[in-house]
Amino acid sequence: MKRIIYIVLSIFLGTGAVSCDAFLDLEPKAAVTPNVYLNTEDQLAAYGAAKYSLFRTPAGYSGIGQYGYDNNSDNQTSQSSNGNFILGQKTVGQSGGAWNFESIRDCNYFFEDVLPKYREGKISGVTNNIRHYIGEMYFFRAYIYFSKLTAVGDFPIITKVLDDNYSELVEANKRRPRNEVARFILSDLDSAILYMQPAAPASNRLTRNAALLFKSRVALYEGTWLKYHAGTARVPGGP
Repeated sequence: MKRIIYIVLSIFLGTGAVSCDAFLDLEPKAAVTPNVYLNTEDQLAAYGAAKYSLFRTPAGYSGIGQYGYDNNSDNQTSQSSNGNFILGQKTVGQSGGAWNFESIRDCNYFFEDVLPKYREGKISGVTNNIRHYIGEMYFFRAYIYFSKLTAVGDFPIITKVLDDNYSELVEANKRRPRNEVARFILSDLDSAILYMQPAAPASNRLTRNAALLFKSRVALYEGTWLKYHAGTARVPGGP
């Protein structure tokens, strides 16, 4: 009798273990997992749409629009006091700022996941629309890097998702000369121009002309820098 009980109990426990394994192998229904995402045109569009928050919004600057970004600079003051020019009042934050790679990583993750699938024809949807959203992400990476260029100049150029490896992270964080950063931005914009369409697949989204316009903006900025800093250590050929 005891032997029968042991057999039944063993069967029951074995079945339970298999059931638990099967349950643990299920994909979470309340979260998006990598193997089921970025496989369709709509998913690419949604991923890119999240990056539109990168654009500066003029609202909230007392009605003076983008000119408000000059407040408390050497160009103009504002109605409220600022500690930028008071000794000991300006400190560097412990997080955020220009030395932040979160959005760059988002773009690199997109390229690593999407480009192989696009080349193999594994993304469903209208081909031109898929290409447009890929180009849009090239635009955003260029836009992010331009903000780094204008903020700190020399900056690391990272084009892949980095592993959690200390030596690899240290190597990747070495700053590259600003002229290389500028050329990298222009290269990304060339890719954006190649992929994007004259008319966006959806309203209120970037177009090829936006990438062309931004490329001229970047080239003018860097060209002006090179002109007025010629002969310095900040420009190739300088001391």
